Amino acid sequence: MAIILLYIGIALIVGGWLTLSFFAIKQINAQKEYDRLPQKWAEIKHGFIIKRWICRVLIILGMVAVVISMLI
Repeated sequence: MAIILLYIGIALIVGGWLTLSFFAIKQINAQKEYDRLPQKWAEIKHGFIIKRWICRVLIILGMVAVVISMLI
C-alpha cells in the first residue's frame, strides 16, 4: 500500500510540474500576443492563473502522498 501511494505521489508531482510548465509557456506566448490589447489580456490572464493554481495544488497533494507513504 505504501509503495503504491509513493508512486501515486511521484506521478502527481511530475504531472503537476509538467502541466505547470506547459501553462507557463502558454501564458508567456499569450502575453506576447495580447500585449496591445490589455482588456483581452486581463480576461485570458485570469484563466491561466486558475489553471496554474490547480497545478500547484496537484504538486502539493503529491508531496502529501509521498510524506504519508513514508510514515506508513
